[in-house]
Amino acid sequence: MGKTTVAILLGFTLLLPGCTGAGGGGGTEGSGNEDPRAVFAALFDHHVHILDPGLVDDWKSLGVPFSRPDSAYTSVTAALREGEATHAFLISMAHIYGSGEFRDALGLTVEEEEERVSRANDHVGRQVARDPERLVGFCAFNPLRPYATAEMLRCHQDPGLRGIKLHLPNGGVRLSEPEHLERLAGVMTHAAAEGRPVLLHVVGWEHAPSEEDWRGFWREVVAPHPEVEMYLAHGGGGGGYRGASRLGMRTGAEVLGPLDPRPRVFIELSGSVLAEETDGVPASRPEELQELADDLRSFGLEWVVFGSDYPVFSPRDFAGALHRLLPLASEELRQVLSNRGPSLGRGK
Repeated sequence: MGKTTVAILLGFTLLLPGCTGAGGGGGTEGSGNEDPRAVFAALFDHHVHILDPGLVDDWKSLGVPFSRPDSAYTSVTAALREGEATHAFLISMAHIYGSGEFRDALGLTVEEEEERVSRANDHVGRQVARDPERLVGFCAFNPLRPYATAEMLRCHQDPGLRGIKLHLPNGGVRLSEPEHLERLAGVMTHAAAEGRPVLLHVVGWEHAPSEEDWRGFWREVVAPHPEVEMYLAHGGGGGGYRGASRLGMRTGAEVLGPLDPRPRVFIELSGSVLAEETDGVPASRPEELQELADDLRSFGLEWVVFGSDYPVFSPRDFAGALHRLLPLASEELRQVLSNRGPSLGRGK
């Protein structure tokens, strides 16, 4: 299984292990001249990936090369030092084991798959324990797998794993499938009962929900649980801002905006602005960036948060790309970069 296959499995936030974060995140040569600190005092990063060492080893066993020290992927100390973020959501990559292609390439039984999912999630919990006032861990799993509910409940016992991360395209979850919507609704019901934040990656290489799919998702899965703190990863898409990404944000604004109380849905920006072609996704065009800025205003800038998708992109560089490319006024960008979700409201 080559790197291209791994890319398709994970979607845009692929975490191709050789990526240094210098691509679409604004890391073009000379970008260091852009100092994001000119428009914000601190970074609250709502999308930082942490891999457990076992997952790194599994990828290496399939011939995927890593260009950086393992600690760059496995250690929160390395991640925050590199990105200059002060508070962060630490996102598990355990869901990758729920992909049939990845699982088959490793030759895993269901029991072995479940064990590795738990191991990957537990590693994130231990990283959060280093600084629980500034970090929130997100447990990841494929909601269609037979152990999904058990893993969701098991993670809830770890104070470092308060959040739930679902990568829908990686797990073959489709918003057009009624059974899949039921599974997602079950996760939201649990999150509502236990006060757990949820982060969703919806759009992937082979999954672009229609307008009808999005509306059904907002109405059936999200609207019944306005108390749930939910984050739509990557601006609703899988890289850049086009097609299904626009549909997600626009239908969300239309369906959720009039509700009282309005569901606590936040738009997380990682990967939505691309300074250059990244993993086959074209660089953002000026008209796309203008549409993104307009739609963020329509959704409500108070509901927009920063995320980097580290280690795909450096938080500092991606903030610089937003500063350079996204046509928001300085005070609007300052608001977005200073927003933090309720779960990051603790700490210093």
